[in-house]
Amino acid sequence: MITRPGEFAPYYLFGIGPRRKFIYCRGRLFSWSSGQTIFEESVVRERYDASGYCLTLETKSGRDIVIRETETELSYQSGSDEARTLAESDPIHLPSFQSHPWQGYLRTLHYEILLNIVGSEPVPNFLVYPRAWYRDAAMMAMVLKETGNERLIEEWVLNLKDPFDRNNGNDEPDNLGQALFLISLFADSRHPLTSATLRQADRFRKGDFIEGITDGALHPVYQTKWLKFGMNALGLEDPWVSPRIEDSYNRLFWWALRDHDSDFEKRYFPMDERYPYLTWAEANYLDLEPPLELASPPGAFPMTWEMEASKGFYTNLSCIDEALTRARLAAPHTWHAAEMFLYLYRKDGSDG
Repeated sequence: MITRPGEFAPYYLFGIGPRRKFIYCRGRLFSWSSGQTIFEESVVRERYDASGYCLTLETKSGRDIVIRETETELSYQSGSDEARTLAESDPIHLPSFQSHPWQGYLRTLHYEILLNIVGSEPVPNFLVYPRAWYRDAAMMAMVLKETGNERLIEEWVLNLKDPFDRNNGNDEPDNLGQALFLISLFADSRHPLTSATLRQADRFRKGDFIEGITDGALHPVYQTKWLKFGMNALGLEDPWVSPRIEDSYNRLFWWALRDHDSDFEKRYFPMDERYPYLTWAEANYLDLEPPLELASPPGAFPMTWEMEASKGFYTNLSCIDEALTRARLAAPHTWHAAEMFLYLYRKDGSDG
């Protein structure tokens, strides 16, 4: 049985971009990094405005506590006391998406991505993943570019030195194109990672495409398309050709290079509740109806998740709820959030 975020005691995360991270659960607000308790109260009601980035708590004594995130700071206010700043930063662009039909979803999904930037490193979920994954980071970067926030990860990107993230224990060739794309956001082909990445591509050459192990299997179409996309983003001459063979992961690469896709009638990722980003990516690829069953209800937090991933440090969740550790549930999750955001955002545009 799949267990979703809404089946646990509610918890809320705060601290977007470079700000310190805080967790609220069961009347307690505490720092993620130090465990320091900011306040602990007997709370009788919680009201969360997911698209307004605000949590209001009604205490047993009748006093309201408001935790609020804005473009410049995270603060909380207890009753009529003066608001206390918990973390602040240079302004972070928080678009309203005012005229967009999916406004509330987009605000929440954007927030879930911003929450998982630690310093300047974009991670899948800061609670269970201590390092960035290039694939998730690249998908996050596409959203950040749309909302004018790509500078939030600039320092991390410009300091990349390895063509591979090695989070799965091997050199995954899709990382090559992801690294090049990330570099293209802030630098040109003279960045030292570019030449190192192109040299590595020859290790995986199979004629005019590349092939290697990604997520435990061969995915040559997906890997070659990422490489071509990254090279094109940097304006490099591209000698590679996407092979015309079946590759389920081709459905995960939907935003470019669709000139000779190998389309097969079967669905590869029908409603996978453990890894919902796969189903959302395929919906993006095939332009299917949005699989909203794979999202928490509107107004809920978190809206996105991942379950039972082999590399997640789920014991870290015990500070919130031991049940989350047992369920091996990471929520929110940025690949899921990015796929949802990009699907919904391109439906009727946005004025930001």
